[in-house]
Amino acid sequence: MNRKYLLVFLFLFPNFFFSQSSNDKMVYLDSLWKETSREKHKYFRIVRDYYLDKDEYRFEDYYSAGKIQMEGNSGTKDNLLRRGDFIYYYENGNKKSTCSYEKGRLIGSKTEWYEDGNKKLEGENVPIDGYLTDFKVNQYWNSKNIQTVIDGNGDYEETDEKLTGSGKVKNGLKDGVWKGKDGRFKYTYTELYENGKLTKGTSIDSLSKEHTYTQAFVMAKPKKGLEHFYKFIGDKFRIPKSAQGISGKIYLEFIIKQDGSIEKIRVLKSAGYGLDEEAIRLIREYPDWGSGEIRGIKIKVLYAIPITIKT
Repeated sequence: MNRKYLLVFLFLFPNFFFSQSSNDKMVYLDSLWKETSREKHKYFRIVRDYYLDKDEYRFEDYYSAGKIQMEGNSGTKDNLLRRGDFIYYYENGNKKSTCSYEKGRLIGSKTEWYEDGNKKLEGENVPIDGYLTDFKVNQYWNSKNIQTVIDGNGDYEETDEKLTGSGKVKNGLKDGVWKGKDGRFKYTYTELYENGKLTKGTSIDSLSKEHTYTQAFVMAKPKKGLEHFYKFIGDKFRIPKSAQGISGKIYLEFIIKQDGSIEKIRVLKSAGYGLDEEAIRLIREYPDWGSGEIRGIKIKVLYAIPITIKT
């Protein structure tokens, strides 16, 4: 369990058969999207205009052979904070999916295709509590190109590289009994839905321990709420003398462990003048984080927050 993370964002990338200016940056990535050497890379990323000061940066991810894997915009240049429309591709060049993000959260319409080019689904991400979204299925075709969901009703199968689940949808939302498994966190689950609302869930983890829950995902967050957290930051933040008159925004990321403690704080976007160090100090001091859960199983969660500085 100690090495399990919920991935909330991606990472960095090189050059092949495309145009690149001196302001662009390229980084090599391994199969887990971690920065690596050219000899070991599976993907690479180009950040357009990396060396310019901008509010938004164009990210392009490529397979090692040079074919594009993803393209979209980010609110930061050192890590991918998704913003706006994104397109994902298979290695054969066919389109895999199109979707949109708002502050890193999926929102609005989504379309997916199979690798052979046949359409897989049409749906939309609907905002729910906090940072989460619910997915509404409108049309779905199985791998045999048979449409099994028509106008939001029918049999649907969720599939990605590690997660599978299947059951019925009614009016686009899950309904009745759903079963599935997650290869990332090594669990199986059975859930009961009523008109899209999860009424009961049971998961069995890699140690054969059973967990019951009524929320598939619980986001790690301050126990007293984000308002209390930001008030704590505002009340305790000490502006260094070198930063008097400076305004800006700091983006930080950190991991919230299963016990609610913090580790691996990192600056994604710096304000400079000692302000980053002060923000890190207060993140470490804040005592009351609640841990994240997936289907009743406590996990580590990678968290990213902005802190606005006005002096």
